[in-house]
Amino acid sequence: MTPSSLRHAERPMRAAERPGLDARPAVGALRTREVEMREALAAATRERSALQSRIACAFRHQVAGDGDGPSEADLMLFAQMAVQEQRLSRRFAATRPALVARRR
Repeated sequence: MTPSSLRHAERPMRAAERPGLDARPAVGALRTREVEMREALAAATRERSALQSRIACAFRHQVAGDGDGPSEADLMLFAQMAVQEQRLSRRFAATRPALVARRR
């Protein structure tokens, strides 16, 4: 073995050189804090909206005389989820100007 081939054999293989593994793109691979916060807010909004729909459906059934209405646990969970969504929204709004300024 020559010294150059020995050095090649000792160095770890890159992801693109490993069989069966996909190489990750260098550009755009890192998630920014803004993207993570936006996704967390979107997830909180989806969850709150789904629970809100379930509660509204339970109230409709109660008015129609077909059920008891929403459970106390659902109402409490909805309140907690709405507060959490509002906190995430405020945190995102407060952080966004700082994140935009760092990019410039």
